[in-house]
Amino acid sequence: MGDYGMQPPQMGGGGVDYGRAMEKLNLPATFMMVIAGISIAFSLLGLVLNLLGTSMGSFLPSSAGADERVVSMFSGIFGIIFNLIAVGINGFVIFGAMKMKKLESYTMCMIAVIVNGLPCSGCCCGLGLAVSIWALVVLLDNSVKAAFRS
Repeated sequence: MGDYGMQPPQMGGGGVDYGRAMEKLNLPATFMMVIAGISIAFSLLGLVLNLLGTSMGSFLPSSAGADERVVSMFSGIFGIIFNLIAVGINGFVIFGAMKMKKLESYTMCMIAVIVNGLPCSGCCCGLGLAVSIWALVVLLDNSVKAAFRS
């Protein structure tokens, strides 16, 4: 009675265990939020640098293999637009991961997981793909799918 932080698993109609489904989704959703947060931070840094007339590629030494055409492509107005889109995409991923933790809007959660796995969604594309596969496997579990409220 005195432990307000822990709630016993709630069994819904048909034997749906909401507590167990939330437990399964908690870690992948948290990792999605962290990865999207890091991507937003890098996008905002890139946005500031582009507004100042430079880019992150200009900080690379010439021996690092940075092609001048690629560096110039991600600077200027294209860099600003690219970074604004990346902030919006990763904001959506965070929103979808928050919904996932609450077992709300299954379709939105699936879209957020898929977007998180796309290589263009942020700076952590390899890690994002791994977390997205993990979250997708959990979301496709029949017991988790049954726990979602529309």
